[in-house]
Amino acid sequence: MNIHLTYGIIAFLCWSTFSTWYYVNFIKDYEQPPPEQIELAVNQAPDLNKTTIDSVGVEPAEESEPEVPLIELNETFLFKKNSTELRDPEQIADFLRTVPEDLENRDINVTIVGHTCDLGTQSHNEELGMERARFIKDRLNAILPKETEVKSMGEKDPKEPNKDESSRQKNRRVNIQIITRS
Repeated sequence: MNIHLTYGIIAFLCWSTFSTWYYVNFIKDYEQPPPEQIELAVNQAPDLNKTTIDSVGVEPAEESEPEVPLIELNETFLFKKNSTELRDPEQIADFLRTVPEDLENRDINVTIVGHTCDLGTQSHNEELGMERARFIKDRLNAILPKETEVKSMGEKDPKEPNKDESSRQKNRRVNIQIITRS
């Protein structure tokens, strides 16, 4: 008989003898407690969130106030050609009706961005975009924090390609984004 085969048979017999001995001495006698006993143990366990461990000086975590849900408001105001006049003057009043009343009690981040179509020079469009953004900020001043970010993209970020008058009208806009953090 081949010596490697002999060693293989001996190794198998040793492994099977050990696994049988291990099962008989450790696994066979282990019984899982009944479900009622497990449930009772779980229900009687201390609530670790409220436990103080005085021996090591650990104090319980303070109970935090309920988290105020995040609010995100996005609005686009459209303007007439080469102007800071809104196409729909009632749009600001409509927007104000959608803003939560308790906004002043929250930590908010506001960004107002003015845009233009591609007609006119780049510097003129940058200026016009900023004028439009400031116009909206001034009209919404009652609800906005002093740290409101106002900027102009001019003609750089069109909503639609400036291929005709209809698409240009959609690019003469101010976007406002209000995000509450708490």
